[in-house]
Amino acid sequence: HCSRTPYFTGIGAEFVEFLQTNPDPDRPYLLELAQYEWAELALFLDEQSLPARQEPPPAAQDIPNLLPQLSPLAWPMVFNYAVHEIGPGNEPLAPEAEPVCLVVYRDVHDAVKFLRVDLFTARLLELIEEAQGLATGMQLIEQLAPEATSMATTELQSGVCAVLANLHELDIIRFSFFE
Repeated sequence: HCSRTPYFTGIGAEFVEFLQTNPDPDRPYLLELAQYEWAELALFLDEQSLPARQEPPPAAQDIPNLLPQLSPLAWPMVFNYAVHEIGPGNEPLAPEAEPVCLVVYRDVHDAVKFLRVDLFTARLLELIEEAQGLATGMQLIEQLAPEATSMATTELQSGVCAVLANLHELDIIRFSFFE
């Protein structure tokens, strides 16, 4: 693979591209690890910034009527390996039994952070991203209901609202009002 960029900051993306076409059979997790590391650098270098939140956190009872939108500086990612735990002396022997769902994000203080989320939260973030800020909290709950058959409706609603409030507090999502 011949690098197409002379810039140090572009090497991570080049390495990911290289690994996509030249996987390492001895370290099958390497591509995912490179993607994880590249995301951290890409978010750090991204020139966008999040304005400080002017509004107070929404009340729990208001969240179903609000429109959550994924921050452009929040990237949900799903891996087969626990890439956030890989390090010297800690290389995985096999993929995890369940997908490893992480959100790589940059907050209003420009700190790049990682949050491991469960499959439920990953699915919620996927729905938020697909809706592009046009689905209310209640509409998202209604979309999740058929997938959460083991939960009562009130339990699902309170769970989704709690997750959305937490994601808002972390600057992963923002809310706007339904007009």
